[in-house]
Amino acid sequence: MKTPRLVLVAARAAFANDTLWLDAIARVAAALGHTSFRNALVQVRLEDPDLATAERAAAALACVRSAAPGVPVLLNAPQLDFAKLGFDGVHWRETAIPEAHVPSVFTTASIHSITALRRAEAAGASAVLYGPIWSPTWKPTAPVGLDALAEIAGATQRPVLAIGGITPARVAACRAAGAHGVAVASGLLTAPDTATALAEYATALQGLG
Repeated sequence: MKTPRLVLVAARAAFANDTLWLDAIARVAAALGHTSFRNALVQVRLEDPDLATAERAAAALACVRSAAPGVPVLLNAPQLDFAKLGFDGVHWRETAIPEAHVPSVFTTASIHSITALRRAEAAGASAVLYGPIWSPTWKPTAPVGLDALAEIAGATQRPVLAIGGITPARVAACRAAGAHGVAVASGLLTAPDTATALAEYATALQGLG
């Protein structure tokens, strides 16, 4: 699988209930299904053990498959079997990066340091998500900034996807710092007009192959 330029992080913890979460995923999937932009991937994020159920994962996957069947979907839920549920790959949070190499699986991994980057590389991660570059809108986390992004991007051959407060206007700065692309949560999932927001991210990433 080719590493995308845009990862859409569908985090259940960012929503008050399942209905709002699934409605947001459905809107994103519909926008993806009606655009010519094909360089995207959806990550279904169920990191909280209390939220990580097979039923939630299956419902989220069904939302994407029904409206955007060609878009790859990764599962971020360490307690669940992504392959058994029909996902295309897996996302590892930093604490869940395996010690041993995992062959023949498309994976992304969250990292917050060079040490974690090396662990992700050794485990065979296809790409890494690094941040937050700016402060996320849905959880209180201190930003690391563009200089830190440049350091990580310059230290690996793996594609690095910038995450955290990424607006369409900030995509160019992330690219200039060496990022392969960006990962977005609230920028799309809670956007007033999902289709317009997606078009703005697509335009910012246009021509990157």
